[in-house]
Amino acid sequence: MEVAEAEAKQSKARAQLEEQRRRQKLHKQRQKTFDKAEKKRNAYEVERHEKFVEKTAGQVEQEKAAIADLVKAWRERAIAQKATDSSKANDRVRKNKLRNENIQRRLEESTTIPSA
Repeated sequence: MEVAEAEAKQSKARAQLEEQRRRQKLHKQRQKTFDKAEKKRNAYEVERHEKFVEKTAGQVEQEKAAIADLVKAWRERAIAQKATDSSKANDRVRKNKLRNENIQRRLEESTTIPSA
C-alpha cells in the first residue's frame, strides 16, 4: 500500500511537472509571439515618427523660407524708399540752388549799369 501511495505521489508529481513544463513551453511561445509583435510595432512607430519628423522639418523649412522672403522684400522696399527719398531731397536741393543762382543773376543784372 505504501508502494502504491508512493507511486501515486510520484505519478502525480510527474504529471504536475509535465503540466508545468507544458505551461512554460506555451508561455515561452506566447512570449516570442508578443516580442515579435512588439518589435514590429516598435519598427512601425519609429518609421511613423521619422515620417512625422521629416514632414514637420519640411514645414519648418517652408516657414523659414517664407519669413526670409518677407524680410528680403521689406529690405528691398526700404532700400527703394530710401533711394526715392534721397533722390527727391537731391532734386529739392538742386532746384533750390538753381533758384538761388537765378535770383542772384537777376539781382546782378538789375543792379549793374548797362554800359552802352
